[in-house]
Amino acid sequence: ALIYIILSFKAVQKYKTLLLENFATSETFSNYRFLKQMVYLIIVGFLLTFIKEIFIYTGNQNAINIARIIMLIFGLYFYSWIILKALHAPKLFRGVASHMKPVKELIQRTPEIPTNQPKNSNNDVEIQIKKLQAFMLEKEPYLNASLTVNDLAKQLDMLPRDLSILINHHLDQHFFDFINEYRIKKAMKMLNDPSLKKHTILEILYEVGFNSKSPFNAAFKKFTNLTPSQYRKTPLK
Repeated sequence: ALIYIILSFKAVQKYKTLLLENFATSETFSNYRFLKQMVYLIIVGFLLTFIKEIFIYTGNQNAINIARIIMLIFGLYFYSWIILKALHAPKLFRGVASHMKPVKELIQRTPEIPTNQPKNSNNDVEIQIKKLQAFMLEKEPYLNASLTVNDLAKQLDMLPRDLSILINHHLDQHFFDFINEYRIKKAMKMLNDPSLKKHTILEILYEVGFNSKSPFNAAFKKFTNLTPSQYRKTPLK
């Protein structure tokens, strides 16, 4: 059971890494939160089973009956929770493509990427980075709230694998943070623009590629140490 729990946590952590490296919307992380909650519930189930076995070994019939009732209630709760999740959020059960691999694994399978040199010391890599940065500034693909590595790779005429390595390895940034940084910089400009004073923060966050207020506020504070409201009230930066 312990080995199963450890492997489950490793699998959930790997899933989180795949989300950070390939997606740029916080809504995607509802899958990760669901899986983490499920692992915790499975642990509770293991503990209850272990306690019941102890009571069976001691022969205390009253304790055994109580343990069985608790396990029955827990089982009903667990299955009801799964069914309600499936009904209210069916996308939770779609997951990511099975062929997707974390960048760390992709690099291990790519011998032409030297691991003993600075990540962006290669001239070809520097050219690709400049091309990517110029494209981000000119075309602003990050305004698409559902942008993924695959989407951006198509626009750049690159293989998703190569773009993922470029951003997550050579730029040393998760794709999630890479895209959100551009979104926040765009939001900062809009918040500083006197002609957009009548625009609400909610309107601005939608315009720069966020889907809701909470992820926008969290990302904004991460990059500026201020909330959007605080930033807007400060003198022109």
